[in-house]
Amino acid sequence: MTADEFINAAIDKGQSGGAASLDPDERLVYLIAEAEASCDMDGIDTLLNGYGRADLDDCAAAFDEVGASGIGAALRAVLSALPARDDAVLGRADALIKGRVGYDYDAIRAAVDRRLARRGS
Repeated sequence: MTADEFINAAIDKGQSGGAASLDPDERLVYLIAEAEASCDMDGIDTLLNGYGRADLDDCAAAFDEVGASGIGAALRAVLSALPARDDAVLGRADALIKGRVGYDYDAIRAAVDRRLARRGS
C-alpha cells in the first residue's frame, strides 16, 4: 500500500467508524484531517467539542510529527487552559491550523511512509 492509499483509507475509515476505530498510524492522518476540516468549516471550537482530551493530545502529537510544532504547541496551550476558552489562544491555534503552518500534504505523506516502513508494509 502506498502512503497516498493509506491516507485515503485512514480518512475513510475514520469517517465511518470514528477516531476510536483507528490504529495509531491511521489516527495520525485522521486527526490532522479532522482538525483541518473543523477549523476550515466552523472553527476550532468544533474540534474541541467533538473530541476528548486524549484525542486532542494525540492530534497535537500528530502535528508535531509532521513538522508543525507550532500547531502542536498551540493545541497544547488550548488544552492547558481548558475548561476556559481564551479567545486569543483559540484564535492562534485556529489560524495556524487553517494556514497549514509548518507542514503540507508531502509532510503527512513522509510521516506515513516512515510509519509504514516501520510496520514492514
